[in-house]
Amino acid sequence: MPKRERASILPRIGIIFCVSISLCLILAIRPKAATANIRFSMRVGQTVRLQLKDVDESLIWRIASGTKRVKLKQNGLLTAKRSGRAVIKVAYNGVTYRFRVTIRPKKRSQSVAVRDIMLRVPLAGITGTPSLGPEVYTAPPRADLATTSGKKVTEDNVIMIGDSRFEGMHKQVGGSATWICSVGEGIYWLRDSVIPQLDSMDVKKKAVVINLGINDLTETNEYLSVLKTLGKRLRKRGATVYFMTVNPVDEAVEPSYGYSVQNQTVVDFNRTIANALNGFGIIDTYDYLVDHAFTTTDGVHYPGEVYQMIYSVMRAAVCKS
Repeated sequence: MPKRERASILPRIGIIFCVSISLCLILAIRPKAATANIRFSMRVGQTVRLQLKDVDESLIWRIASGTKRVKLKQNGLLTAKRSGRAVIKVAYNGVTYRFRVTIRPKKRSQSVAVRDIMLRVPLAGITGTPSLGPEVYTAPPRADLATTSGKKVTEDNVIMIGDSRFEGMHKQVGGSATWICSVGEGIYWLRDSVIPQLDSMDVKKKAVVINLGINDLTETNEYLSVLKTLGKRLRKRGATVYFMTVNPVDEAVEPSYGYSVQNQTVVDFNRTIANALNGFGIIDTYDYLVDHAFTTTDGVHYPGEVYQMIYSVMRAAVCKS
């Protein structure tokens, strides 16, 4: 081979070598995934409690496939809804394990007791203190509020009113809804600034979704007074009005960012407001996040995928499909 050709090939070999090394490093640092060779079956209507053998820590369980066939809570309670197959996954110490479940038709007579399923995974190679990671948290208390709805509208006829959490959601989801939101605000901003703005807007055949309270959870009486009055005014003008519950926080993460909200306070606020608002649709995103697991960026605000979850619940309750 002529020297000139060899000289032109050498740089290419060097580039290929560097790219290969880079790919190897990227693959080496990717999160590990494992498909445990475990299959189990259930009957439609049955509920089981999933656990990892020899693991005592709280884990977050998710549905990898088959969301229409099973219902899964973050604490591992799995309920079979339809016949078919599903895949459940759980992350532990940086490794994601997947388990396959077959759902069989319901029997005329079958046990309704919740049974435990202990799943064995290859944990022997794990050394040191297990790290639960940011996805695992102590499950907040439930509010046990049912999502209710009114007359559904198209997305461009929705008015979203909220604080910094709504601002974060707006940046993530975009959409054609109208957003009225401001960082750090609460009931007095709603009373003094938002209501005059709504008075100047055409709200006929529109849905107004209000999600405030995280910044002033002690103002329950003021909220009830203002929301009841506002609800009557909006309904007279042809609008449908919704209260979206204040969503949960991660109490373990909050202190590092200067927050100190307690989930029990949030639950008490949500129950009091939701139970007293006649004529309002209630969108219970709080319990939805507790049931489906969530993460935060600072204990109070959420990453994009969680905002997407919240918005999807809102759309299901408020918007025409």
